[in-house]
Amino acid sequence: MLVPPDQMKWSPNPDAPEVKAAAAWGDLAKGPHGAFHRLPAGFATHLHTHSSDLRVVVVSGTLIEASENGPETKLPAGSYVYQPHTVKHTTKCEAGSECLLFVVANGKFDIVPAAGKETPKK
Repeated sequence: MLVPPDQMKWSPNPDAPEVKAAAAWGDLAKGPHGAFHRLPAGFATHLHTHSSDLRVVVVSGTLIEASENGPETKLPAGSYVYQPHTVKHTTKCEAGSECLLFVVANGKFDIVPAAGKETPKK
């Protein structure tokens, strides 16, 4: 399978519509998959978890991650993140340029707010 960037089918994430995703394989809404995610510059979430474990590679931009009560870590292009589904964390894309990520998940992709917090809408 070969898919040039201009042939990817980008769709909004139901839990954060400003974030767009394009599956390379699998189905984000149903199960295991690999997908590109585009986060707009300045995007930020509240504390949350996911239903699946995520393995993330930052392709471009600078991702900023922090686990609950932990310091923020800036992750430039080439960085790798493993997010177990039980870890509460925040996700940001540094202002200045969008973040392009490649995410491999062992199940569906979702954003589950922690302690009743909602994902901020822009």
